Amino acid sequence: MKLSKKTIQAFANIIIGNASSPYMRRVDLEDFFFRINGKDPLDELANLSRVQYTEEMLKRFNDTSLMDKVFNEYFEPVNFVGTSTDINEIANALNPYLKYDGFELVLISDEKLGLKDLSGMAVGLDLEELCTDELSDGFINAQLYKCEQKIISGDFDGAITNARTLIERVFIKIIDCVTGQEPDNDGDLIRLYKRTQQVLNLDPSRKDISDALKQILNGLSSIVNGLAAMRNKMSDAHATTYKPSKHHAKLAVNSAKTLVDFIFETYQYQLEKGMLKEKNKSC
Repeated sequence: MKLSKKTIQAFANIIIGNASSPYMRRVDLEDFFFRINGKDPLDELANLSRVQYTEEMLKRFNDTSLMDKVFNEYFEPVNFVGTSTDINEIANALNPYLKYDGFELVLISDEKLGLKDLSGMAVGLDLEELCTDELSDGFINAQLYKCEQKIISGDFDGAITNARTLIERVFIKIIDCVTGQEPDNDGDLIRLYKRTQQVLNLDPSRKDISDALKQILNGLSSIVNGLAAMRNKMSDAHATTYKPSKHHAKLAVNSAKTLVDFIFETYQYQLEKGMLKEKNKSC
């Protein structure tokens, strides 16, 4: 990722502690950047002030994957333990600059800020700690961030596999919650989707569904069919017969997001309206 000069200056002031953020001594700054690139401080930077040193290090990391790592490392929640720092204030201070570069700091958990590319891609996030088996917006967002992180790192095969796995897990969890019985999973994504349609009353053959909605539901079925086929031909789950490119991986992840958003929100809506009664009490 590449940041403008003004964004680097603003971020440097946050890192050193000049913007309602935790104060860092010179030795703390050297240790911080050592964790980023594994290199000891350079003698040529010894006479620079804290802010000059930090700006220079950020300039050297700019337009490389190390800049992603800087953001991820700095916004680890443990760095703010025992301080009065409000991470929302930091986001509000830096976002006006970041947005001109095409990025934004967003809250991805109660204590974690992550950097998001405004084109829709997440950047440099380590979300393992956010991933649970709970069916929730947080779970889905965490899984999608993992997909997008693989796209950023160039692992297009892995992104397609993760997108397919996310859909599969959401289908299984919804079926389990509504019926009280986890379905047998033989890897047949299309069969799982048809079962999910049944438990959520989304069967396109219903006569009381409008033609427009039927077309959308049939389109979602096509997404499932396509992702199942794409995973078989392009993902790292099997010997690939066609090497995917970035636009293929983005198509898979964005399609999965559209599908999962609709299915999950339908599930929530029907629960709230009393149209469903969960038989699995642990959901």
